Amino acid sequence: MKHASTQTLSAFYQRLGYLFYSVAAADRQVRREEIDMLHRMVLEDWLDLEGSKDAYGTDAAYQIEITFDLIQDREISADKAFQVFEEWYHEHAELFDSDVIHRINHTAARIAASFHGTGKVELAMIYRIKALLGTGHPSL
Repeated sequence: MKHASTQTLSAFYQRLGYLFYSVAAADRQVRREEIDMLHRMVLEDWLDLEGSKDAYGTDAAYQIEITFDLIQDREISADKAFQVFEEWYHEHAELFDSDVIHRINHTAARIAASFHGTGKVELAMIYRIKALLGTGHPSL
């Protein structure tokens, strides 16, 4: 992450917005609890990752929330959102060290569990994420 450009870091956080949306939208309905958990996890898991800022001087990690909100308004499917992340991941796999992967898994699991526990479709999306990132079985 230290050698990534500001533009790459902004795109990184935007693609995380797509990924976390894919978890929340896996059951075809994004609930308030999932959105609230995303906001909480940005604060807990992402603001301290690195110090890049956007054009307005705001921590670039907030791009996760901004992107999540934008694609929710567009009603993109969970599968399409995941595909957007997956394509970007394959082009930038070097950014995904063990710390970033841990943060992704933690955030995804917390979003999935935020509304009455993790259901089958959310669990399937978490398995899909872990398969992509090469991290085995989910620990919820």
